[in-house]
Amino acid sequence: MSYELSGPKLAFLIFPFLAAAAPVLVEHLSSRRGERRRRGVGAVAFPALLLLVLPHFDTPSDVNPIKGSTFGQLVNGFFSEPPWESDVLARPAEAEAPIFDTERLRLVPVADARRMNVVLLILESTRARSVTPYDPALDTTPFLDSLARRSLLVEHMYAVAPHTNKALTPILCGIYPEINQGEQARVPGACLPRLLAPFGYASAFFTPARLDFERKDALLDEMGFEETFGDGDYPDEGFFRVNYFGSEDRIMMKPSLAWVDRQRAAGRPFFLTYLTLTSHHPYQTPISFERRTFTKDDPDLNAYLNTVAYTDGFLADLFEAFEARGMIEETIFVILGDHGEAFAEHGRRFHSAVIWEEGLRVPALIFSPTLFPRSGRITGPRQQTDVLPTVAEALGFRLEEGRLPGQSLFTPVPANRKLYHSGWIENQSMALREGAKKFIYHYRRRPMEVYDVAKDPYERRNLAGQYPGKRLEAVEMELLLWRKRVNDLYRGLPNGR
Repeated sequence: MSYELSGPKLAFLIFPFLAAAAPVLVEHLSSRRGERRRRGVGAVAFPALLLLVLPHFDTPSDVNPIKGSTFGQLVNGFFSEPPWESDVLARPAEAEAPIFDTERLRLVPVADARRMNVVLLILESTRARSVTPYDPALDTTPFLDSLARRSLLVEHMYAVAPHTNKALTPILCGIYPEINQGEQARVPGACLPRLLAPFGYASAFFTPARLDFERKDALLDEMGFEETFGDGDYPDEGFFRVNYFGSEDRIMMKPSLAWVDRQRAAGRPFFLTYLTLTSHHPYQTPISFERRTFTKDDPDLNAYLNTVAYTDGFLADLFEAFEARGMIEETIFVILGDHGEAFAEHGRRFHSAVIWEEGLRVPALIFSPTLFPRSGRITGPRQQTDVLPTVAEALGFRLEEGRLPGQSLFTPVPANRKLYHSGWIENQSMALREGAKKFIYHYRRRPMEVYDVAKDPYERRNLAGQYPGKRLEAVEMELLLWRKRVNDLYRGLPNGR
């Protein structure tokens, strides 16, 4: 990573030394009165200086101390030309195939194509480590745990970006979302509702949340949903408003089941998507819900775990309703989180800026007693872009005339499969997962982090100091090129960049 000591940078780097020396100068130029107090100021300034200029413990050995220090990183990041706008990244990659191409993507039925319903349940802000199938010692989701014992459980499923609208695109369209902090109301390709429509599938999207926030309504329309329902579309009497986006999850139960009954009466198979809401910040549950103490260490975490438990009850009621209609055998259920949630594990809370495992690793399972009568485990590094090809294969379709970054969950993946991630906040962080190794890049505003998530699943030991600078530079360039290749496919679209 280049580090040129320009005039402004030099001034910023010298400033801490001048600040540390100031008390000494004042002491010599003033009387002895207050001498002890002024020496105290100098004693405080000197350790502060050390904290600024000493390198991080895990910085690479070939990085000089000032360059690897917190202050050095800040100055370099502040004055450097944004690396993603360098000449290398500005050159068109004409020889490279697009990172995805689904404009002409279509489904082609094979001999055993099935007219089964698909119910996709997207769980708001639900991280893998907070549900029972991934942590049996945590009894938050007994229903989901019992379902997982009869399902195909994805051991390592990851979000592309820890933000709901950015997650909807890979889940429903099989492609990466635009890497920015803006509204995204267009997608450069075909998504599941539109792909299934030629085969008679009805489609609907239900959520308790507002649809106008970040133009989710326009995005869902672009994806091809025939009907969408959000906050304001349901009778709300008797339902608790959980946050600034909308009401508890059960508010959509009766309307969505009425929609199911209409499709069944019309003889149409359907693609039905739910997006829950209760587990979103500020983690409130209805007054009638019996809260439990899962942890005493963090009140916010305990409140969050209770919302996860509430959502588990909603799932239990929904499955009971499908079973009462005799529709379990004719339906494929796909359940996964949109992203995780953080509680200061790495100094941050919520999700949009969380690029560590608590923000990216989500639960995922597939339940269909007809197709998969035996439970099983889906191993290897998986990502939300794998959902679309998985649904297509489960229904007996093959994908033609397209290029997707993901692949079916039923297909084995190499242990060193690469996964790419981006935070939602613009130019803040990206990550590259390569097998067990995970590289976290902060756009030079702080040193890169490297973790072995197989041996260190909570990312507590930064291994960046074990990697030469050239290796970290190569990761930086790979991530920046991924970002450019993705965003290039969105440029020129209405509402795109």
